Amino acid sequence: MEVREAIETRRSIRNFTGKTVGDGLLEILKHGNAAPSSGGSQPWEFIKVNDPAILSEFAEISAGMAKWFFRNVLKSDMPEFELDKICQGIKDNFSVPDVIAVISKKVQEHVKSTFCCVQNILLSATEKGYGVQIISPMSNEEKVQNLLHLQEDYQIEVILRIGKPAEREPQSRMKEPVPIAQKIHEDSLSI
Repeated sequence: MEVREAIETRRSIRNFTGKTVGDGLLEILKHGNAAPSSGGSQPWEFIKVNDPAILSEFAEISAGMAKWFFRNVLKSDMPEFELDKICQGIKDNFSVPDVIAVISKKVQEHVKSTFCCVQNILLSATEKGYGVQIISPMSNEEKVQNLLHLQEDYQIEVILRIGKPAEREPQSRMKEPVPIAQKIHEDSLSI
């Protein structure tokens, strides 16, 4: 697969088979580690999470974020029992693929640099036939910091679930990018 194809076919995956990435995980993380960074700082670190207690806490965070997203971003009027069923599914299947916490040392431009690293991971995983779910801890950052015993000069950026997708969603159900002509502006933002 070429880079162009990985960019065009990459999707967020939420349902995984039981197959972990195995030895391929090291190569995917090496590709992340090859990302550009401000001043060559390479502020990112990766924590492979195996501890069932931490995974259970991450599952709760992920389910809570899903509920918040449905209610506040999608403005969904889905009945509470259906939303609870979705959240329970998230919790039940959370530890199926490999789980990686991407953290960064708080240096200049550490967030921007770390997201270059994350993008490389997404494209590398896609190229190898794996899927990735990105989970932003948002209001749970302090809880995640404590779970991972992070020193004060590090912060959590994202939690990644990487594994074999259970199924590929039909192309028609995936949101198309806004046409590029609508995203390019001359000299100032003109919306």
